Amino acid sequence: MMTDWKTISDEALFSLAEQDPEAQYQLAKRCSLKDRAEAAKWYRKAADQGHAEAQYQLGRLYSVGWGVNQDEDQAALWYEKAARQGHAGASTAFAAYCARQGAAYERGDLHCNTPVQAVQRDTAKAAEWYRKAASFGNDQGRYSLARLLEAGEGVQQDHGQAAALYRMAAASQDRQFHDSIDAAYRLGRLYFYGRGVEQDYAQAVTWFQKALAYDSWSKGNCGSHYYMGLCYEHGLGVEKDHAKAQEHYQRSLPYPPNSKAALYFALGNACFWGDDDREQDRAQAAKWYRRAANLCHPGALEMLGRLYEAGAGVEKDPAQAERLYSQASAQRLKAAEQGDVGAQLQLGLQYLHGEGVQRDAVQAAVWIQKAAEAGHPKAQFMLGNLYYFGRGTEKDYNQAVLWYRKAADQGDIQGIYHLGLCYYNGTGVDQDYGQAFAYFLKTADYGGDADGHFALAQCYETGHGVQQDLSKARYWYRKAAAEGSKEAGKRLEALQQAEGK
Repeated sequence: MMTDWKTISDEALFSLAEQDPEAQYQLAKRCSLKDRAEAAKWYRKAADQGHAEAQYQLGRLYSVGWGVNQDEDQAALWYEKAARQGHAGASTAFAAYCARQGAAYERGDLHCNTPVQAVQRDTAKAAEWYRKAASFGNDQGRYSLARLLEAGEGVQQDHGQAAALYRMAAASQDRQFHDSIDAAYRLGRLYFYGRGVEQDYAQAVTWFQKALAYDSWSKGNCGSHYYMGLCYEHGLGVEKDHAKAQEHYQRSLPYPPNSKAALYFALGNACFWGDDDREQDRAQAAKWYRRAANLCHPGALEMLGRLYEAGAGVEKDPAQAERLYSQASAQRLKAAEQGDVGAQLQLGLQYLHGEGVQRDAVQAAVWIQKAAEAGHPKAQFMLGNLYYFGRGTEKDYNQAVLWYRKAADQGDIQGIYHLGLCYYNGTGVDQDYGQAFAYFLKTADYGGDADGHFALAQCYETGHGVQQDLSKARYWYRKAAAEGSKEAGKRLEALQQAEGK
């Protein structure tokens, strides 16, 4: 006979709750609106006896900090217990936790339960958490695990398993999952190259088109446009159509170029460096650079020269490299004299480093100043450096600060960082640790780099410009070390040894 819990008095319910887990759960429900701490106590009693719904509800309390101290790890513990008993809501919640943990370990990010404690980047641990998430049907876990399997990071490379997981993620109906487009694109790319699946250009086109069927912008759209351009240009899985190829190439770049030469140069750069949208391919980069070079693009001439000089993607030919460098300099000088700000900066950098022209710091300063006065933020930062170090101009810290500030005002991260250094050291301005810290913190807001993160860590360690906080100092030293700062690694080790951690 079913018990009608609603009709049972509080006194009778308390009596039953001494032993019966269902009564304990029902009592917790009654308490939840009046006394959350009391509710948590009874949910725990029921949860300890294996009551799945109580385990799930206790997890929710820990997740939001109602009646208990907020603790994501404790929440996950109870979610997992309930999930093992087939509780759908708990399965979803535990899988989401696993996916977050995986992301934290993959990035070396903040641990979700301790605001200032970081975890070391560990792709093997990330893969373990993603695998747990995927086992509970979490699409983020499937997608993220597939990426690691495709790259062979933290796990043995397995394109076949990656393809299977991408396929499931691409078919996701979960509105909270935003990477289904990228999953479709990545699956298309596996078919394009025949990795883990039989090479099939028609299937590749199908998945690229699926990614492009969404109206919203996503990571996968740029890549899908690029590969659709290749397919239309070479007739892979579709009939050749150069007009459509050109359209897709244009749309494969975040900022559509204003000329064919700029388009080919941008595509060459994308292939040269490689990214989520295109694999690093120096031979393909050379082809794009050559197209742009034939249209007299100075940057393409220079990059093609670099490839010939290094023998990357083309047969090594130093003489051809020199010819290309000379052509690049001539084209850049012509553009710079006509007022092209980007060309002025690049020409200045060529003179500064002696690339394709004889090294001449004075000429470098002339052209960089032209670009800086025209408002180019990177040129403004570089001009600040020239004044700071006295290269091609008189050393002048006041002028250095002026140009660093102009660059910083336009969001140039190096300008922001160097302006912070000037305030920290009292160079060209009155020493002001508070201002220095504010600028270092601003570099982090813009994505940051090892130098900015190291400077932040120093401020937190010494209490310069901010209240001393060794936990945050360790966090920022750890970030800087992960980005290649050896000094940050030494400071982190010293702090941990001093604190016995």
